[in-house]
Amino acid sequence: MLLHELPRQLPDALSVLQSRIGSGMVEIGQSGELISRLLLLLAKDLFIRLPVNHSRNVIRGVLCFENEHSELLDCKDVSVIDFLEYLFGTAFWSEAGEEAETAFEDAYINFSHWISMEEFISPPDASDFEDGTSASARCDAQEWTLRHWHRTSAVQCCPLQPLVDKMIPIYFDDPDLGPDLKRMSQIFISDKAGKNSNIGDRGYNTRTHDTIQCQSDLPYIALLLDLNRDPGPQLSATYPKRDPSDPETGRCLRIYASGMSNTTFPFLRRHPDAVERLRGILSRQNEAPSQTTLQALVRFGSTARLRNLQWEAQEELYSGN
Repeated sequence: MLLHELPRQLPDALSVLQSRIGSGMVEIGQSGELISRLLLLLAKDLFIRLPVNHSRNVIRGVLCFENEHSELLDCKDVSVIDFLEYLFGTAFWSEAGEEAETAFEDAYINFSHWISMEEFISPPDASDFEDGTSASARCDAQEWTLRHWHRTSAVQCCPLQPLVDKMIPIYFDDPDLGPDLKRMSQIFISDKAGKNSNIGDRGYNTRTHDTIQCQSDLPYIALLLDLNRDPGPQLSATYPKRDPSDPETGRCLRIYASGMSNTTFPFLRRHPDAVERLRGILSRQNEAPSQTTLQALVRFGSTARLRNLQWEAQEELYSGN
């Protein structure tokens, strides 16, 4: 709540985060994992605070909007259709198509924080569990997604997870689908942080992979974020027609978004100072991992090298001055 009370609080908080990244106290990941978490959570936080949404059927389950402290706004369900339009712009659903928009008309997301995984979403066999537990001791895809939905958590996958890096639960508010376990789907997100376009990879992500196994009859979303690509920001969305021979077609909205720009993410236009900080964090993606600086600081005396002894000169040593 406090992060959004005054205009300067968000960019100031991002500045502090940027400095902590520079000192090695915060890990940014290898492929833009941190910056995409910030971007998506920031978009949801800002979207839910738009006054226009308080009078529309965009936020589910809100009883009172007298002030933003009257309820836990960050833990309320948000329409997938309206959120994606806010994230990518008013023309998004024209790009995705009417069939895609209809498929998600009853869909909601709700995440207020990220939780990191240490294993694959679905280890291929029971022997992959470190403690030797059997597959029966693992939640199935529906329960896994539903429990994160109730916790209002999104998921940062483990570093070696194939195909996807994140998951945001989707809930379909349709009584005809039956109990909550039958109403769950996902947004699967893949992070890229190279300078070259990865648009050719947008068709590879699938929820049926052996390490994911989130089979469902409900539609889902595969989002490929290519945030470090510059210049040439690009946005595309496809929803292939159903092919009886391929159960995935007609059920997956595939989105490719490149560049940290107002073109790809129009909501950022209202927050230029925050964008500057986000780009500053993103620019560190191509630098050597800053964790080595922090490791040297906490391993004083472990070697006779300057970095392990002259701790007060760390910034000078690593800046090359």
